[in-house]
Amino acid sequence: MTGFGIGEAAAAAQIGVFTWKGWKTLRKRFSPIQVLASTPFQISREVLGRDEELAELHELLKKHARAEITSKAVVKGEGGRGKTTLALEYIRVHGGDYDAVWWVNAADEESTLDSIFALGEAAGMVAEGAVRKAATARQILQKICDSEKRWLFVYDNVDHPKDITKLIIQGVSISVLVTSRVSAGWPDFLPLDLDVLPTKTFEDPGVQLLVKEARLQPVDAVEKALAVTIAQELGGLPHAIIMAAALCAFDGLSLEDLAARLDEVIFFEDPTWDYSASVFKAVMASYAALSDDAKLVVDTCAWFAPEGIAEALFLEPPQSPTWALRADEISTDLKALVENTTALRTALRNARQRSMLGGDDLYTMHRTTSAALRAHQAKETHDFKAARGAAFLLAELFPIKASFSENWPACRALEPHSRSLWAQAAEFWEGAWKSPGWESMDFLLNQMSIFQSRQGRVVDSVDTARASLTLTQARLGKEHRDVAVAYGNLANELVKTGEVEAAREMIAKAVALDAEQREGSVYHGSRLYQQALIALRAFDQSGGEAEKADFLTEMESALKAARPIREKNHGVESREMAPWWNLQAQLHLLKEEFAPMLEARGQSYVIVAKFATQDGDSIASSAMNLGSDLLELGHAEAGLRFLQEALDKSRAIFEAKHPDIRNAAGWLERCHRVLARAGKAQEKHHEASKELCEEFAFDEDERAAIAAGYPTKPQIDLPQNVKDLL
Repeated sequence: MTGFGIGEAAAAAQIGVFTWKGWKTLRKRFSPIQVLASTPFQISREVLGRDEELAELHELLKKHARAEITSKAVVKGEGGRGKTTLALEYIRVHGGDYDAVWWVNAADEESTLDSIFALGEAAGMVAEGAVRKAATARQILQKICDSEKRWLFVYDNVDHPKDITKLIIQGVSISVLVTSRVSAGWPDFLPLDLDVLPTKTFEDPGVQLLVKEARLQPVDAVEKALAVTIAQELGGLPHAIIMAAALCAFDGLSLEDLAARLDEVIFFEDPTWDYSASVFKAVMASYAALSDDAKLVVDTCAWFAPEGIAEALFLEPPQSPTWALRADEISTDLKALVENTTALRTALRNARQRSMLGGDDLYTMHRTTSAALRAHQAKETHDFKAARGAAFLLAELFPIKASFSENWPACRALEPHSRSLWAQAAEFWEGAWKSPGWESMDFLLNQMSIFQSRQGRVVDSVDTARASLTLTQARLGKEHRDVAVAYGNLANELVKTGEVEAAREMIAKAVALDAEQREGSVYHGSRLYQQALIALRAFDQSGGEAEKADFLTEMESALKAARPIREKNHGVESREMAPWWNLQAQLHLLKEEFAPMLEARGQSYVIVAKFATQDGDSIASSAMNLGSDLLELGHAEAGLRFLQEALDKSRAIFEAKHPDIRNAAGWLERCHRVLARAGKAQEKHHEASKELCEEFAFDEDERAAIAAGYPTKPQIDLPQNVKDLL
């Protein structure tokens, strides 16, 4: 399993907003805010029969209930009616009425945030890779609103009104267009209920769409009547009509042949099927015409997220160092296909020609298409090898180090597909899911939980970690040693939500299982370290003194037990010992043992410095910890060196507006003020403080008040290892 080397198409998938070419152009010229139109794809065919709806939508978006309220409209209707197409056509026709248009993939909260953050990144409001938080997204939108430019935001494929309520900004210059299958729950929106296309006569739009897409010219009354019948059988649904017509356009079928092909498809009654029978028939008729390779591709894509399906999802896994070791876990036909670039691209084109996939460099699959394909796999073949194949491909791409910021773009691109896969396949893992698909899915759940946690999405991370534990136990048995890892991961997330007792219970189970089955192992040492970390977080959240004392005892005991195990398995000055020393320093700080605390901080810094070229963010963090502790203990002159290093390293690692840079600058500015107050090179330190305040827009009065609370004289003697560093 390796990192996902995102190419241009995959990077566009990550943000789900516009093509990569547009993205690069945007980044060059989007400061200050300028005219922008961004859509996920262009309409490649004439839009028929929607003139009235287009005019109505235009009128709805011109209305304002009150002068200060955003104009909002929602296009509602079942899947396949062309809601997204109507929104795109509105942009094509009326986009010039706005200064800027922004397309938001709003299928879920994470995708919505990604799209809004893409706007913030392009406008220089947030750093690339910044943690996605709803509050920050609202700040981005507020700045857009404050620009007083006329903006149209399109929120596409909203599953529920509550998903976007907090991510819509109010302002007279803002218009919002939503597309959704949900008919109820839109009290603040002006509704447009999108109907199917009329199909009563040959001249009706639904019938005309069929013959145009089929590239046929019916001449006699019989052929025209047959076209009407077919369009009616397809329910007047644009998506179903386009898919069925592709059989004529690319396979040379006549209308009579097409009617016969649709009749061959047997629609089964299924309470979980949420679309019309005509959609299923159109999808399966098109599916039958695909090449075997194209069938493999679309069967797999049906488990991915509908947007952002890059060919890299298929072509990059064979480049993974573990591919040769684990590729026997997927079907031989899928393995052969993804190892053959030419065949894979031919299969993608074949699926695209028959409208099973949309898009070009970056593919999409209509939700009705993926639902039909999954239903077919469940009912007809009873075979979930496509789902297992999807899990394996994603697991080969998902970064092992999901906590590292440099891997977040890849995690962000892959998470929607992994999340979609689990959402659709979770119900099957007890039976039809089968091993080895479990192992790949388990890995994905674990990595997703880590990534979600680093993004501050603790509710998601808890749910995902809990799913991983359940799946691990089902796969291996509750007493298997690897279950300890899942216990530990869930414990880490639970404590962040305030579920301290549940977290302590989980980590205790993990430590006990490791002690029983692999005592003294790397895993055992890791679980003990986790136990100490959870005890620290429990201490921070506790109130009573007796309770705090118990947590400190628990933390001290776990750290004491972890040290010899980690030193034996990794080495006394190994990279893995640096976080142990840092946590030991925290323990000394809580016990007000300041000299041992500085000694532990120094030891952590010494170790991290050895690996600085490999782990830049760790040296920045370690320098910050040591420098700030020295400052707080009256050793500002010694702390200055480390705080300057923390800022320099942070600048080298992170984008300009990353919060870690601002935090490091804040500590360094504080240190300069304290040194100036101590009478040491006052002019130099005053000037340095002033420059930092100007660069980072710090409030000087506020900064002066903060710095006044720090001592100017040493409170303790420096330990020898810190002196050696100076």
